Amino acid sequence: MTTTISIKSRLVLILGRCRLLLWMFALAGLLLSVSPTFAEGDWKGDLQIYGWIPENDIKLNNGYEYKITRNDILEDIDIFLMTAGRLRKDRWSFALDLVYGDISNKDFDEQLLPGVTFDTGGLETWVVTPNIGYMIVDDEQQRFEVYAGARYFWLEVDARVEIESIIPGKSPSVVERSDRMEHWDAIAGVRGLYYLSDKWYIPYSVNIGGGDSDFTWSAWGGGGYRFDSFDLTFGWRYLTYDVGSDTTIDEIDISGPFVGAMFRW
Repeated sequence: MTTTISIKSRLVLILGRCRLLLWMFALAGLLLSVSPTFAEGDWKGDLQIYGWIPENDIKLNNGYEYKITRNDILEDIDIFLMTAGRLRKDRWSFALDLVYGDISNKDFDEQLLPGVTFDTGGLETWVVTPNIGYMIVDDEQQRFEVYAGARYFWLEVDARVEIESIIPGKSPSVVERSDRMEHWDAIAGVRGLYYLSDKWYIPYSVNIGGGDSDFTWSAWGGGGYRFDSFDLTFGWRYLTYDVGSDTTIDEIDISGPFVGAMFRW
């Protein structure tokens, strides 16, 4: 029950702050209303549901490095939701990528200093990326488009530290701390497909940006195989943030393999 309430509260938080989505929908409505060519014809779309098992490397400004490996995710994950959707009309596209993860109560049992032990920790994160794209090339060999939008990144890191008492027989002191960051960054990038045959293709995407963060970049690439009713996709995905020196968290690197299914209509 606690997890369900947490997810609902985070959804309300994200939807309430996704002001850019409202601007995107307003722009889409404007295009539909002022452009008869754009309003006519068929809409196309795709929905991708995928699993991403990344390693998380979080560097703090005090020099400590907080790592969560792929094995940790598989063993301690509470919930992970990853999906991406896109609507296309002629050369325009409206896309949204969403990643949500919650890992709690991971046992570290790591000695930071003599008498000081990092006992347990966890993290919760949202990554929401709305964007608008424009197709530059669309032929039998490849599809290539440019896009721009924003990335919303929300991260909360929890830690529990035990400090041994210098008094014999006294229980250790417990210090619990939670650090949170919430960033909006403008992004711009390119994405596309390179066809190897009528079934196999290479999908890719890369973007860079900044705003609340000093710098952020993301990239993914891999392979895809087209079945009659869906595509099987797989590859590797990166997400990096140079947060800055004015917060507890200095740098975040997330990378790992993904595999998913994409449904088209």
